[in-house]
Amino acid sequence: MIDPSPALQKLVGVRLKAAYRVEGPPRRPQEDLYMVEPWAILEQLDAVRAETLTRLDALTQEQLDWPPPPTGTDERPWSLGEVFMHIAIDEHYLREHIARPLLEGVRPPDGITFLPPPPPYSTPRATIRFWLERARLMTRRLLENWPADANLDLTHHGGFKEAMNGAQWLLAYARHEAFHHRQIDAVLGQLGAQPGGQPARQPE
Repeated sequence: MIDPSPALQKLVGVRLKAAYRVEGPPRRPQEDLYMVEPWAILEQLDAVRAETLTRLDALTQEQLDWPPPPTGTDERPWSLGEVFMHIAIDEHYLREHIARPLLEGVRPPDGITFLPPPPPYSTPRATIRFWLERARLMTRRLLENWPADANLDLTHHGGFKEAMNGAQWLLAYARHEAFHHRQIDAVLGQLGAQPGGQPARQPE
């Protein structure tokens, strides 16, 4: 069970907040000594997830499906629903294809990168929430039943410049999810600019 002392909890909490700014893709945590504490990883993940769910619960299905206007690139911008589904899919993908194998002493091949499949469009809000809750339940079980022989020496780059061990990958996911909060808030700003907050068009 995860049962840190209050003093250690406070110390690590301060270091976690200092080490993780909510911007950009995952990167190797700098406070390596503290990043392997499973309870601290879970605390950070849950703090970010609470903000994600607050945003999701305030939206209607119509708002989740509203597609932002084109940005001038070849790729269609994601709707809010797609962003939320991406967050849920990402957590499952990172945990099962990168973090868990590393902790078990299995290094994924270099072809395994932090690039999950694209999210589906127009997923019902209840389904999105199920995905988010289910993904977090599986991550929580991994962290709360942290193996005594967890391999923290094995690392993988996941398509980025710096390689991380399994514990660092899990914690880096909190930073990645928080980065998507900015994306969500930007789309919310665009949606609010529409008359009545109604969808302006349908995706092509």
